[in-house]
Amino acid sequence: MATPVSLDLLKCYDNISLYPKKFSLICRMSRFIIKNTFSYVACTILYDSFSNLLNIYSGGKSIEYPETFLRLAYLYENGLLPELNEKGKNTGRKEQFINLLIDFITGKVNELPAITPDYWKRFDKWILNLCHIHNLKVG
Repeated sequence: MATPVSLDLLKCYDNISLYPKKFSLICRMSRFIIKNTFSYVACTILYDSFSNLLNIYSGGKSIEYPETFLRLAYLYENGLLPELNEKGKNTGRKEQFINLLIDFITGKVNELPAITPDYWKRFDKWILNLCHIHNLKVG
């Protein structure tokens, strides 16, 4: 096991403590990451997603369904999403939509297309069901 010789702070997100509800949310998301990741396994998409969320929330801003985005990043990175290339119509659209969400949560794009609240609820439920199917610890 490697022992760090020195550590340098690269980015400080301590402003999140100014927003207790946002801090609590970040703690819940941290718990998801800690319970579902393993040492020495690279998770660059999950890392980028969480860093972007920390950046957003420490600045006092917020996004809708942040836990859904984080879970999606985990599922996507670990190959746990159902095949996006299933036979049928609109196949490419599914993949484009998921890729757009991943680009948004990792900070590569700044805006999402308009998505109805009803769709977000169904999408959130789908992501949560996938987490349960794959025995991820979400609570």
